[in-house]
Amino acid sequence: EHRIDIAVVKPYTLAIEHLPKPGPRTRWLTVKDIDVDNKLSDDNNRYTIIATYQLFKGVKRTTRLTIPPVTLRFNNNANFEFDTPAWSFSIAPLIRNNIKDNELNVVPAIKPELLTVNTHFGLISTGIVALLSWLAWFYDWLPFLPKRAGPFAKAFREIKKLSRGKLKPEAYESALKLIHRAINQTVEATVFADQLDDYYPDFPVLAESLNGLRTFFRISQGVFFDKNPAKYRREYPLTWLESFCQDLSRIEKKIS
Repeated sequence: EHRIDIAVVKPYTLAIEHLPKPGPRTRWLTVKDIDVDNKLSDDNNRYTIIATYQLFKGVKRTTRLTIPPVTLRFNNNANFEFDTPAWSFSIAPLIRNNIKDNELNVVPAIKPELLTVNTHFGLISTGIVALLSWLAWFYDWLPFLPKRAGPFAKAFREIKKLSRGKLKPEAYESALKLIHRAINQTVEATVFADQLDDYYPDFPVLAESLNGLRTFFRISQGVFFDKNPAKYRREYPLTWLESFCQDLSRIEKKIS
C-alpha cells in the first residue's frame, strides 16, 4: 500500500475521476484498489489516498524498483495538476535462484512410524516393489514401458476436456492456468513473462515456441488483469490455446 496525504486550499477539490483506475500500470505492476478519504478544515481540503498495488516481478537478486508518480488533478475555475513523488523500494527473492522447486523443504518431514519387520515384512516388501515400479515409470528407466506424458501433453488433454463443454470464461481461465503450470513444471520454477529470456536457452521446448509463449503471456496478463478481458478471449479463443498447447506437447515429445 502507498499512502498519500495532501492538502489543497479551498475551493480547489481533488478530481477523483482522474485517479488511476484498477488495472496494469507496467509489465510488473497492477493497481488493485484506490481509496480516498476527504477531511475538511477551515482553509483546506485534506485528502488521504491509499493505493493498493500488486507486484508480478520475479527477480534473481535484490533489485531496486520504482512505482511511477501519481498525477493528481485539482478542479476550480483554473485547474492544475500535481505529480506525487515516485516510490522506490527494494525487492529480493525469498529463495535463492539456484534452488529448484523439488529441492525445497517447506514443512518438516513427518517422522515415520516404526514397524516390526517380522510382522510387516510382506507389507514393506510390497511397498518397496510398488515404489521402485513407480520410479522406473516416472524416470523412464525401462525401455519397454511407454513414455510418461510430459507437462504439456497432460495440459493438452485437460484443455481438450474443457473445450468439449460449454465455453465459459472459467474454462478459458482454467486453460491458461494449465499451460502456466506446464511451463513451470518444465523448468521446475515459477516463470513470469519477463523471465522467458532467462529460461528458454536451457529448455528447447520453450526456445522453439518463444514467439507463441510471448503471445500467451500477453493474453494471460490481459485476461486476468485487464479491464476488458473479453477482447483477449475473442481474439484468441479457447481453440487457439488448445492448438498452442498441442504444438508444445509435440515439441516436448520430439525432444524427450
